[in-house]
Formats: sequence, structure tokens, C-alpha cells
Amino acid sequence: MVRDTRATPELEIYYLRCSTDGDVRKIVDHFRKRIQNDPATILEGLWAEIERRFSSAAFTTNSLLERLHHSASFNEKVKKKL
Repeated sequence: MVRDTRATPELEIYYLRCSTDGDVRKIVDHFRKRIQNDPATILEGLWAEIERRFSSAAFTTNSLLERLHHSASFNEKVKKKL
């Protein structure tokens, strides 16, 4: 789902960092610390590593969606700001 949005690579990496924990978050943190001028390359390598280690990007994406679904709650004030 994150890949289907029009988010910048920097924002997608940020979303992955905020919505994961455990081993996946360690991988995201490791890739975030890399010094490169091209965030798109970092993001591509990050997704490849997640898929390699956990064999299913779909599993990881579904886990992220579940966490977002359970943690996302908006009240009237937030809706107006959005």
C-alpha cells in the first residue's frame, strides 16, 4: 500500500520507520543511516532486504496496514487540518 501512494522516497522511509518495530525497524534504521544522495536507491535496497529476509513483502505490508488501522484515529479537529 505504501508503494501505491505518491509519497516521496524520504517520506516512504519515514512511514516505514514509524510503523514498524523489531527486526524490520532495525533494518529500516540501518538503511536510513546510509549516506547516499539518492533516497530512491536506499528505498529500493530497503524493500529488497525486507523481502529477502522475510520472504514476503506482502506479509510485511499487511502487518503495516494492520498496525496503521489499529493506531489511526482521527477526531473532528484533525479531520479539519487534513
